[in-house]
Amino acid sequence: MKNTLKTILALAMVLCMLFTIVGCGDGDDTSSEQVNDDFFVDEVTQSQVGDTTSDAASGSTGTGSQGTSSVPKENKIGGKTWKEVLASMPKKLAGSTVVMYNWNPAVEYTGAPAAINAFTKATGIKVDWKTVSHAQYYTKLPALIASGENIPDMARLRGPRPDFVKNFQPITVAKYDFTDEAWDKNIMDLYTFGSKTYAVSLQNTHIGSINLLFYNSTLIKKYDFEDPYKLWKKDKWTWSKYIEMCKEFKELTGNPGANGEGGFGVYLTSYGISGSIKFNGSKYSSNMSNKNFIKTHELLGELYNNEGLFAFGGQETFNEGSVLFSIGTAVHARQKNPYFGNLKSANTLYFVPMPKIDGQKKYYQGHGEAEAYGIPKGAKNPQAVPYFLRYFLDGANYELSAYFGNKQNLEVYNWCMSQKNKVFPYAYPDEMDQGYYSVLEYTKKEFMAGKINEYEKTVDKWVKEYNTTAAKLK
Repeated sequence: MKNTLKTILALAMVLCMLFTIVGCGDGDDTSSEQVNDDFFVDEVTQSQVGDTTSDAASGSTGTGSQGTSSVPKENKIGGKTWKEVLASMPKKLAGSTVVMYNWNPAVEYTGAPAAINAFTKATGIKVDWKTVSHAQYYTKLPALIASGENIPDMARLRGPRPDFVKNFQPITVAKYDFTDEAWDKNIMDLYTFGSKTYAVSLQNTHIGSINLLFYNSTLIKKYDFEDPYKLWKKDKWTWSKYIEMCKEFKELTGNPGANGEGGFGVYLTSYGISGSIKFNGSKYSSNMSNKNFIKTHELLGELYNNEGLFAFGGQETFNEGSVLFSIGTAVHARQKNPYFGNLKSANTLYFVPMPKIDGQKKYYQGHGEAEAYGIPKGAKNPQAVPYFLRYFLDGANYELSAYFGNKQNLEVYNWCMSQKNKVFPYAYPDEMDQGYYSVLEYTKKEFMAGKINEYEKTVDKWVKEYNTTAAKLK
């Protein structure tokens, strides 16, 4: 009874947050509008959620990868069908429990609670979804592994940083055939060190996190701007057009900036830059002396700090309808993610791909995070992990038009996910930052090169640590 009451209270807090707070969904927000990390109650067990009526009503099908008529071709998984996967599952897994660690609750993945219940019904495997605050996530998991107690069977990763990946086992421990084309080879390559792969995701999944540019459709109509989506469909959504709209919006409104989100990282990936660190598949090195890295920073310094065209820490102004754009990731676009709650409720939140860079031959699609799932060291039930992920990540088990709010947004998401030249930002580990990057983001164009040079030794230290740790993973 005591545990049930705790669970009910925890779920009530999460649901309250979803309806009343607009804030950070993945913990990687430098704006003033963010959810207190401690708000997410530690260790909420999804297996005790019980009533999933609201998610079932929203369209979760629970039909497995046999597919449904509502699943767009871009989200069809391929490879073995769920029926074939289920037939190959070791019988001993039925009745076992698989424990998931995530900093987002399951209810944030629209339709997931119903899909999880359907998975349990189909396999006999119970799911214990533990939500751990992002503030504690990167310290708690290593602590559990060190103690040898309460170690989850799988955990979410946001990127192939070797300093966190070192807490995981190669996926071969699951004794599952990940060469099946259902699995995302690009994501797996990101998490491969030498011959060992440490995390996986499903191809064509709706649960990915690439960079997107959000806009308020009400303001587009109010100020008679061209719709960015229509411009994109006509192949006219370019950097110069984007800047033109930002300047015009600021002139018309007098508002402080036309884009309400700070952070240079999204723009850097649009230019094909992975951040201050780059990785060639075998070795990390510094980007700090790269001419394109410096030039792009100078451009951003001009737009942010010389012209004041963009704003820092202003996602709340976008949510309130004061600015036209905001940069973010697909995590923030999920209908039940607490970001941009006002605009989602009004059905005026839309997004497009980041604009094409004028004169640049390739289009680069940035990862907001390379969302993937690995098996921590000491996991008790690693063999159940691939069966759960194969079901949980499959769009055939969800009503996808509801996942991002509307079909247009799903179309844009799928296009971005299909792009070949994806760039993952390896840099800016928070605990190693020492304030360096926040300094760069507030630096004017004329001082940018000097500041970058000033912090080059800091990045060299990161590179050395990354290479040392990665070498031990191979």
